Amino acid sequence: MTASHGPHQHDLVVVSHRLPVAVDEAGPRWADRIGDGTAALGPAVAARGGVWLGWAARANVSTASFAHAGLRLHPVALSDRDVMDYERGYCAGTLAPLYHGRVETPEFRDQWRLAYQRVNQRFADAAATLAAPGGVVWVHDYHLQAVPALLRRRRPDLRIGMSLHAPFPPAELFVQLPTRAQTLYGLLGADLISVPHPRAAATVLELAADLLHLPVRGGTVTVDGRRVMVGAFPVSIDAAAVEQLAAADAIRARAAGIRANLHGARTVLLAVNRLDPAEGTEQRLDAYATLLGTGRLDPGRTVLVEVAAPDGPDTPRRERTRARIDRRVAQINGEHARIGHPVIHYLRRSPPLPERVALYLAADVLLATPLSAGTPTTAKEFLVTRTDDTARLVLSEFTAEQLPGVATVNPNDPDALLDAIAAAAAAAETGVRSADLNAARQRLQGQDVDSWVEGLLHTLAAPPPLTDAGGDPRYVAIGTPP
Repeated sequence: MTASHGPHQHDLVVVSHRLPVAVDEAGPRWADRIGDGTAALGPAVAARGGVWLGWAARANVSTASFAHAGLRLHPVALSDRDVMDYERGYCAGTLAPLYHGRVETPEFRDQWRLAYQRVNQRFADAAATLAAPGGVVWVHDYHLQAVPALLRRRRPDLRIGMSLHAPFPPAELFVQLPTRAQTLYGLLGADLISVPHPRAAATVLELAADLLHLPVRGGTVTVDGRRVMVGAFPVSIDAAAVEQLAAADAIRARAAGIRANLHGARTVLLAVNRLDPAEGTEQRLDAYATLLGTGRLDPGRTVLVEVAAPDGPDTPRRERTRARIDRRVAQINGEHARIGHPVIHYLRRSPPLPERVALYLAADVLLATPLSAGTPTTAKEFLVTRTDDTARLVLSEFTAEQLPGVATVNPNDPDALLDAIAAAAAAAETGVRSADLNAARQRLQGQDVDSWVEGLLHTLAAPPPLTDAGGDPRYVAIGTPP
């Protein structure tokens, strides 16, 4: 795509809650937020001459447009009240619990709902101004679900894509949302709705038919005379960048240093995720404590490196989760550690990609066991890093559709989780290469961030199918990888 039709209009406009850069005293740099579905998109959008619209993550700061690494960035200002009611309120307190399997109880407040609509309107207005005639606007995640319909009212000439990276909730959870119809109509303002799983695509189609009574056929929904495509486009990573880091001498030296600092541990378990109750951290810690207590893992030879990145607003529920995890880590170390030899190294920060790759190289087992659907990007990074195939991956079964061939576990089943961790640790100790990991990594190599972007934009640019697909119309989702 070419850059623009004028100084302020662009053929490709990407819209997300936050900009893909962090801005501090040293200037802008690519943000690297764990679990962020847009984290690897910045360079890919820059290569296509796009502009990125989003919040600069600082309240009451109005920042002019600026460029970073060839990407034009257009900040949207949020006030303290916006942050409180929109981000911490409706997004984190209402939507996030529903979109992560109701691990927490959602709250419904009119003040939050009104703030959500107000902020979404602000984003839609800015996108309408930035987009060139006939251009493409690509909106991201549940923070901005009202934007597609709001934008279409102002700019019906645009092609609009909506990507949900968080797991779209099953129908029985989504209908608990008081604004369920309004939210669904907001999404259907897009020409293409992309979700992580075929199962989620089927849910969107089912809700459109049953809740809104709209015609659904062949992976499309007909609304206001338009056909909206719904499909599964699993988020990807910059596999080439991860591979390059994994092969770098400095990163390998850092990995060796990490291993040496673990005081000769024979088995190193690793978990890298966000500090969020949906990540399954508490269940993982309980399983690890039981394995140590029963002798299935030797506390003198085993260590868990638990990384919990504090991404997102500090809500009361998240603060309570952090307090519980802090207490549990201290309790487990108090019961099983020796002086100078803790059984858990707990890092409450977000390591950048080079440090994560070093951790992957140092580990024997990665524990990626979220309680809600969706593939952790860290699991994909781990697979791409470990080309030796001697490590092991314990993966939540909710991610099975995206990483076929890798053994999975239900993290809500304590006995199954115990057995999976113990088996992975024992297999890693043998040093035998895993054919399953090799096959999963080979599959990922054809699904890097560039192919993901190109596939979605190609589908968005294409007209909806003119003929209906056969079979059950509600459960046909386009865009699903073979």
